[in-house]
Amino acid sequence: MQIVTIILISFSLYIGLYAACDLNIFDNINILKNLTNSCVFGVTSVSMVLFTSNIPQGKFIEVNKSCDFFDSSKSVFFITHGFLAHSYWPNFDKLTSLLLKKDCTIFVLDWSNAACYNDPVIINLLAYPFAVRNTREVGDYLASYVKSVINVCNVPLKKITLIGHSLGAHISGFAAKNLQKSNYSKIPLLIGTDPAGPSFLFNDCKDRFCKTDANRVVALHSSFLGIQKSIAHLNLWFNNGISQPACE
Repeated sequence: MQIVTIILISFSLYIGLYAACDLNIFDNINILKNLTNSCVFGVTSVSMVLFTSNIPQGKFIEVNKSCDFFDSSKSVFFITHGFLAHSYWPNFDKLTSLLLKKDCTIFVLDWSNAACYNDPVIINLLAYPFAVRNTREVGDYLASYVKSVINVCNVPLKKITLIGHSLGAHISGFAAKNLQKSNYSKIPLLIGTDPAGPSFLFNDCKDRFCKTDANRVVALHSSFLGIQKSIAHLNLWFNNGISQPACE
């Protein structure tokens, strides 16, 4: 199936480049550069953005340098975006602003390349299966970062919460599973907003966001694209979990 998808993507790119033949050479170079960073080729880059009351606009930071920029005694939230998104996704701006009012530390995981955000529009929907494939590796990266925050920055595990949207919910679940396999205690709280349904709906717990991933697992259901069944300790359904016509 993936071979067929790659062929379709390659054909779509060929058509896109052919249609863009009137562009200058620099435009075509940019198209090819985006192709090399495509989610089809796996996880090529992942980064973390730190938000604190002193860094309200966020700052890309390496884990070994992050300890000096936040108070390890405060609550720490790790937020992960979903398919075709990035760390400065508008809805995350609202969430980080609310959490900063509580004087929390926030890390937003940016896996936008692996989530197909930077792929040409003509292929990004076709590339969804590859973004799904990338979630496990990104989850391991998130787990590694959390471990470093615990071990290097001396943040107690009880202070850490994982939040993920769409594919990001599954990434957060995979990170929580990784921590348990590494003999860490369960994450106290894991929140998934519309955990992606396609490619995950019929998976066993070990292969998706699941209520065994943390001591308390909360799932928010607001879109038909999310998993349409109870998968957490607390499942909150908004407008039957289908659509939210009154929301912006």
